[in-house]
Amino acid sequence: MKRFNKKLVLAFALTISFVFLTNGQDWNGIPVPADAGVGKTWQLQTGISDDFNYTFNATSQNRNFGPEGVSPKWNNFYHNSWEGPGPTKWRRDHVAVNNGFLSIWGDRVPGEFKTYPVNGTTDTKPATRAGCITSTNKVIFPVFVEAEVRIMNSSLASDIWLLSSDDTQEIDIIEAYGGTGDDGRNAFFAERIHLSHHVFDRNPGTIRDYQPQDWNSWWRRNNVSKWGGKTVRIGVYWKNETTIEYYIDGEIQRVLADDAIQTRTLPNGHWSYEYPSGFTNGVLNVIQSGAKAGFQEMNTAPSLKEAQAASNISVIDPYNYLGNGRKITKPLDIIINVEDQSWQAVANRSPNNTEIQRFDDNNLLVNWIRVYKPVGTGSEERTRSITFDNRADVTPAGGAAPQVNAGDILPMDISYATGATAGVEEDLFYIATQIRQIDANGMEVNTSEFVQARFDGDPNAGSFNHDYVIPSHFADGQPIPKTTDLPDGHTHILLLFMSVDGDSNFADANDTIIIESNILSNPDVNEIDNEITLYPNPTQGELNIKGDYKDWKIYSVSGAVIGEGEKSKINTTSFSAGLYFISFDNDASKTIKFVKQ
Repeated sequence: MKRFNKKLVLAFALTISFVFLTNGQDWNGIPVPADAGVGKTWQLQTGISDDFNYTFNATSQNRNFGPEGVSPKWNNFYHNSWEGPGPTKWRRDHVAVNNGFLSIWGDRVPGEFKTYPVNGTTDTKPATRAGCITSTNKVIFPVFVEAEVRIMNSSLASDIWLLSSDDTQEIDIIEAYGGTGDDGRNAFFAERIHLSHHVFDRNPGTIRDYQPQDWNSWWRRNNVSKWGGKTVRIGVYWKNETTIEYYIDGEIQRVLADDAIQTRTLPNGHWSYEYPSGFTNGVLNVIQSGAKAGFQEMNTAPSLKEAQAASNISVIDPYNYLGNGRKITKPLDIIINVEDQSWQAVANRSPNNTEIQRFDDNNLLVNWIRVYKPVGTGSEERTRSITFDNRADVTPAGGAAPQVNAGDILPMDISYATGATAGVEEDLFYIATQIRQIDANGMEVNTSEFVQARFDGDPNAGSFNHDYVIPSHFADGQPIPKTTDLPDGHTHILLLFMSVDGDSNFADANDTIIIESNILSNPDVNEIDNEITLYPNPTQGELNIKGDYKDWKIYSVSGAVIGEGEKSKINTTSFSAGLYFISFDNDASKTIKFVKQ
């Protein structure tokens, strides 16, 4: 069986790093408007930020692109094969970078139509060809994403959004329909920018979508009758699983905070604090009459805190479509595109054949997009130390690296020094799981996404206990790989990280420790260098050992020794069903897992 250097595993884990902003970017001198938090500062994520100061020519070929000399930052299509909503047909050749701008446009070919589903039936309209790009890297909270955009003077959507790989969790940075139309038919939407998000239930046989439908989600500014042709700086601070802040031209305009919303409203720009009024027959209440008929019915409160106290309905996922505690938790792609929305097309608000021919009106320009993470400044005194009191529960057999599977429990009994200073929340921890695939030459060929879990400790006791269950799927929707799924000679490394400073930023090496690394290799997990073999595995009773050894010990997943001896036949009938480890000759490198059925 191929051996893997565990030091290399730790090296991989510790090489997650980012580079501070130096100079030359188009956003230099523009401060990040969001608050990074006490004892923290904003750190630019250079691998995904882009000022588009290079040339990329439109092509019908599948292309990744970005500045010269660095890894590509974008692909010239959507993140799967979907061609777009409504009459939209995304095409790779409707994307280019030149003159310091990302350019994405929409147009039509006479005689081309598209039939699409809408409201349980279908509709057919002239097809709108448009462009779409997807980032090659993902973002995860806490993260601030901001772009400078010239909104199209069109009823086509000018869009920048964040979306999970499985299309279930979405945060919209900008969704604008900036043109009134020659006859004014799109005037209502032209003077508004939608500040919104989506959560989807995509279980087989059903697609359900929730997004906020309150009146204030369609944000307006005094003296703006249409956004088409205007340049705006718009950003989102995805602060945590249940908090999203929206910024326009450097000022905070809207906050979704778990069970309530605050929005700056006209005519005076004062804050409005609201929460959902309730459900009727399982559906959120909507306003029945007046100018706001059809919009979600909301109650008001004197402050956000009072709105939260009065509310018992999530504004993130009120129908619990995600089934995860009503949280946005998954790593998200950045998507920038133009699209002809189905609800606009059905209402005959799409650009007509005259309006669509005006290229400049239907050309979305993005000057730059930047991404920041809040990180510790290093100036605060960090008095916290972490001790895993039952380290053997995570790593049995004196440091051996067992395979773990979905559903396995890693019991944790963790203590920490109290009295940490600014920037450290004493009672808050995050744990992340990641799998990396290494090929036969030791090169990393694939990395899964994090699954994050939050643990609340006792700030006075300085300790907490938790049974961490290995999840069945990672945040990108992919199942945890089994050893038998690996190509020959490949290795999977499962890493568990803990963020110890009260946030979920695992990229900060100063605040992140490795709980454990487990090596899962192929071929033949039941052999050790072809010298020792276990069979049958799984077993219902007798377990046989073939090979050269002196003695053995059997460990439970909690690290407890439950048996030891020298015989080549082991009676396991008294063992509970589950996963076990057998270590030979008191050598941690000679450890094999087996399953009792």
